[in-house]
This record gives sequence, structure tokens and C-alpha cells, in this order.
Amino acid sequence: MMNTSLKLELALAAFLAASSAGCDERIPGKRYDTLCDVVAGSQSEPANSATKTSRLTSNGINIYFDTDVSQLSQKAKSGLSDFLKKIPAGASFIDEGYADSRGSAEYNIALSQRRADSVAEAIKNVFPKARVMMAAYGEGKSNQSTSDAKLLAEDRKVRVITNQGIIARGLDMLPSDVYLIDESGSMLDSAGPSSKKTKWQEVQSYNFPDDAKVFTFTSYERPCGGPLSKEKPDRRGITPLFYEMIRLLERTESNKSITVLTDGADSNILGRFERVKRIKELAHQKHITVSFLGIGLDKNYEGRLRDISRTTGGNVYMITP
Repeated sequence: MMNTSLKLELALAAFLAASSAGCDERIPGKRYDTLCDVVAGSQSEPANSATKTSRLTSNGINIYFDTDVSQLSQKAKSGLSDFLKKIPAGASFIDEGYADSRGSAEYNIALSQRRADSVAEAIKNVFPKARVMMAAYGEGKSNQSTSDAKLLAEDRKVRVITNQGIIARGLDMLPSDVYLIDESGSMLDSAGPSSKKTKWQEVQSYNFPDDAKVFTFTSYERPCGGPLSKEKPDRRGITPLFYEMIRLLERTESNKSITVLTDGADSNILGRFERVKRIKELAHQKHITVSFLGIGLDKNYEGRLRDISRTTGGNVYMITP
């Protein structure tokens, strides 16, 4: 006959085993926006614990999501529908997808993109011809390293913004001491369905901070030092991004921040790996953060820029046309 102490030990072991099994009994191969293991003193958030579904903002509405969910709840659909009833036809929309800081950066980027897609689909159901552009922010602006359920719930959202240029919005989100702007020929193309301007016109109309330094780059030589308003990309220009980033990092003072805007992959394929390595080294040596505003980039190249940003302590704003 077992003594009381042994019974308690066996009961505790059975309880822990059941708890662990329950935590892991999820869809095989699927990654989640929450962690199974917890640090002593904190609690893992229940799967369906979002405290709100929508909230109006000064320039749009925030739509909130449950943990690891990308589909709108019925209440969220209702809140979005009420908001859209007040929006005139012909409006443009920006959908910014976000995730909380739990889970890998790569997974959270994909999750935030799916959330933005869901909201865009709901907008299109009301305004079939609406101009909608999306940006997947992932955990970039989350309440990092927190176990507070309310703060985590605030991070799981799509921010809908009406009638603002997508490039202006991206630059607003990535304020810096120094800006490096792509002046390749493709910047003469449309800024996307949410803008009636070209990408270059949106850049020219943006109010950069008064004390910021702004540089442009392309593959051909032209006079420097003139006003941005007079600059015009040449269709012949391509994108020597990493080479020009190295040049800019070499001349930038320590402890500064740089935001890079580009709409294409680096055009110099040879030596690309070495240049990326040099960018990271310079940024680390001079304590410079590097952020990226990318427009319509392929996923492999986008991932390369995200890696540079993450390594240097910067941020990203990736636009999906």
C-alpha cells in the first residue's frame, strides 16, 4: 500500500504530464503566436482571450485578433462594417498587419500579412473598386518581452488608415537622422492602387524632418546638392543599393539612424554577400541603426533586408502593392 507522500508525487507527475500533453496537442506542423513553455511567475495566454475587437483612431480603425488567428471575428466584422458605412466611395486604404512579440519573427510577419489580407478582403466586399495597399509589420512595433495579456492583445491587430499615401505612411513609421532614397527608374512607376502619384512624387511631397540629411542613389552620375523637388529619376537607372549603403555608412556619424527606401533588389549580384557583411560590420562599429521601407520586393530579398535591420536594431515597413 503506497504511503501518502508517494501518492502525492505520482499525482503531481500525472498532472504535469497531462498539462504538457494538453499544451502540445495542436495541429501537427503548425506554429503558434503563443509559447507553450512559460517562465515561472507568468501565464500562457488562452487561445481565445482577445479583450476587444475594434477601436476607432484619428485616421481609421484598429481591428483586433485572437491569438494566432488571422480571420475576423463576427464582432470585428461588425465594427469594420460600421466604420466603412461612414467612408465615402473612392477612398483609399492602407492595411497594416501586426502581431505580438511571441513566436519567431518570420512567423509573425506571415501572420500579420494574413491578417492584413483578411481585412483587405472585407473592405473589398464593401468597396469592390477600393484602392487597398498592405504592409506586414509583424512584431516590429509590439510591446516587446511582455506577459501582460492586455498589452499582447493590443499588438494583435490590423490598423486601417484612410486616404494617406503609402510611402508617406512608411516614412512616418521609420523616422531617422539620415534617409537613403532609391532614385532608380522604377520609382517613376505608380505608387500603387492607394495613390494617384508616382512613387517619386510621393517622396518629393513628403515633409522630411528639418534636421535630417536626405541622400538619393542610382546607377548613373548626376549633379549633387540640388533640391529634392528638382530631382527626377532616369529610366536607365538601376539599384546599386548595398554599395551605396556602404558609402553612406562610412560618411555617417556614429550613433545615428538611417532609413532606406527602395523598390527593387540590389542590381550588383557579384559580391552581394560580402557587401551585406560589410554593412553589418560598419553599422555595428558605429552604433548605427538601419531601417528599410521596401515596396513590392520579392520575399528572398525582403528577408535579406529584414536580417540587416534586425542585426542593426532597426525596423522595417514592407509594402505589398
